[in-house]
Amino acid sequence: MDKKIIDNKIFDDVFEAIRRLDKNHPIINLKNKKEGYLIRNHNSFKLMELPDGTIGAFPRNLMFRFYRGENDDFDAKYPCIPKIYRINNEAEKDFKGNRKLEFILIDRLKITEFELVARDFPQAKYAIHDYCNVDFKALAQHYELNTDLLDMSSDIAVAAFFATHTYHPQNGYQIKQNGMGCLRVYMYMPNYTDSEVDLKTFRLIGLQPFQRPGVQCAFALRMYQDEDFSDFSGKVLFRQHTKWNQKLREAFYKHGRNILFPKEDINDAAELIKNSNCVSKMAIYKFCKDNHFTVEYVEKLLFQHDIKISKKLVYSLSRQQRKKMEKDFKGRPYGNVKLFSRVAF
Repeated sequence: MDKKIIDNKIFDDVFEAIRRLDKNHPIINLKNKKEGYLIRNHNSFKLMELPDGTIGAFPRNLMFRFYRGENDDFDAKYPCIPKIYRINNEAEKDFKGNRKLEFILIDRLKITEFELVARDFPQAKYAIHDYCNVDFKALAQHYELNTDLLDMSSDIAVAAFFATHTYHPQNGYQIKQNGMGCLRVYMYMPNYTDSEVDLKTFRLIGLQPFQRPGVQCAFALRMYQDEDFSDFSGKVLFRQHTKWNQKLREAFYKHGRNILFPKEDINDAAELIKNSNCVSKMAIYKFCKDNHFTVEYVEKLLFQHDIKISKKLVYSLSRQQRKKMEKDFKGRPYGNVKLFSRVAF
């Protein structure tokens, strides 16, 4: 059996897998008691000063153990890599079997497009004005664009949700009723006192001026194309069990909505950018300036892939949207959260 499997066994259900990694997590009460409960405050974060001088806000359960949930034993078949390196069809594969750089470049252009759009949101402007850390690449990752980041969470319950559900474009997340599930564990202690280099690899995302990363207790690892997360993480395998997966699901659905995916305008923007066959001139110029490409090269590449170039950003806020956001987030870019400043780096 694969040596990376913790205890070299397969657990009976997701709760037993969680118990193996975090025996005191309150989510286990959903199995232990007839009416289980989940104690978790989604609105409480610690403020921390980061090496670049900005302020980050992170879950109060922050430790040095991070989790990732997968709804199958994927690395038995595929490498565990970020989406930007995953090959979608044969046309994307190069002679070495990797994804061609031109497709990676196009995805990176869309990340730049997303950043320009997100920067125009009032809550992002307010956060930056208040010296809050805003990680636009991490935001692009969490709003489902292809990046070189791999998602993790400091809350094993969040990882367990993704390990027990499959995503369907039309119906959202649905319970997986059979097969295997996997919880990955990654041990990491960031070197805050050295430089920004370390934080560019391990991303302290936490609370952002958009809600999804905060409620998911989000962190991420930047990876290169030749790296495989399974090489430096452990995993606990478990059997999917409909009864217990349903019990877990109930903890994350309030009033019929998944609390891990709040309804936000930035989600609509990200979806449009990801699926658009268009990139703005502003994104091209910024990307070329930041990455030392020529505009002529990038425009030629886009032409070869039938991607149009627009004068305006792919997505823009309406006057009504902007007015509402300016009212809702002025003076509080994080919304209704409690911030604590007891710890500083």
